[in-house]
Amino acid sequence: MSLTNRSIKLKDIEFQRRKVSVLAFSHFTHDLYTAFFAVLLPIIKERFALNYFMSGFLVFLMRSPSVIAPFAGALADRVSLRIFIAVTPAVTAITMSLLPISDSFVFVCILLFAAGASSAIYHIPTPVIIKQLSGNRIGKGMSYFMVGGETARFMGPLLVIQALALLGTANFHYVMIFGLIVSFILFYVLKDYPTGVVSRKNNNNKITASLKATLNKHRKMYLLILLIVICKVFVSIGFTAFLPTYLQSTGLSLENAGLGLILLEVAAAAGVFFTGRMSDHTGRRRILALLSLISTVMIIVFVYTNSFFMYPVLMLIGILAFTSGPILMAVLFDNEKKYPSSANSLIMAFNFVSAAIVSLVFGQLGDVLGMKTTYLISAGFSLLSVLFIMMLPKKNAGE
Repeated sequence: MSLTNRSIKLKDIEFQRRKVSVLAFSHFTHDLYTAFFAVLLPIIKERFALNYFMSGFLVFLMRSPSVIAPFAGALADRVSLRIFIAVTPAVTAITMSLLPISDSFVFVCILLFAAGASSAIYHIPTPVIIKQLSGNRIGKGMSYFMVGGETARFMGPLLVIQALALLGTANFHYVMIFGLIVSFILFYVLKDYPTGVVSRKNNNNKITASLKATLNKHRKMYLLILLIVICKVFVSIGFTAFLPTYLQSTGLSLENAGLGLILLEVAAAAGVFFTGRMSDHTGRRRILALLSLISTVMIIVFVYTNSFFMYPVLMLIGILAFTSGPILMAVLFDNEKKYPSSANSLIMAFNFVSAAIVSLVFGQLGDVLGMKTTYLISAGFSLLSVLFIMMLPKKNAGE
């Protein structure tokens, strides 16, 4: 059976909950380790006497390998990248687990770059497999996939705090074992899954051909999604990369600062499970715009909340500001049928590159203007995103 026919066969089936859940679990495992970074950053910052800009540079370094994403996506449209998907949880686990034991800033930089490359490679073809296994319930499939990642983002900080307490920095590397085991499992689970969607007879085309084709066809949509992603990233970087560091600077302990991130990610995991499913019925643009409007208000409230009520506010921000991922992916797959991996790689590149650049900008603004003012600026970006959201192409009749 040709690769094209196998892809069509997968695409025509009903939503396969068990197989989608397996891949969502692999997303959980991979992102569990990348979620270590936000809690480890205050330790690294103190160890090497870094300011916010240099802390942002480490985030930039981890995100910078995303420049390979479009090429990896174009390649995934032609060949199977199952081995790369399977090995990345192990690579990410090893690199992130070695961070606390490193006394060399250069080694820290190398580890973060390697983890970023592994993350970029994992996130390109995997959502396309989810799409193939979701039938006509793409929003639901993306929600399953995203909830794996969002769950990891609150379990990661929780695991770091507990592991540091039980193992200390000297023995922290033992936590990599889980990632190694999951990679071995993925080698078996993915053996029959095709990822390429371009027929073999077209493999003589240049790797960049599918990128050019999808960009030319959907230029306006990609521009709008890029602008939305930039706005969303300005919010997400402030809360995922800098929140524990900021909260610790206000006088909270590392444990309580980490708790704020954990609660935010718990709420995000709960919210992301429903938003993609809701968008299948009520409209992608409508849900995205509503989430952005309310999250703008909640970010402003967070800036001026210094008591116990900060924690429920962070949970509301998690529900509202961190649940657009599956909806944007659904918008993408609604409109690009021929080159899904190339399309997804462009969006992932937008997200990762934007995050890399914004991390530097956010850190610099934090040094110059203060973190509270910088968080208020992120609220302005959340509000601005509504304008671009309402210009997205319509899909659902309800829109």
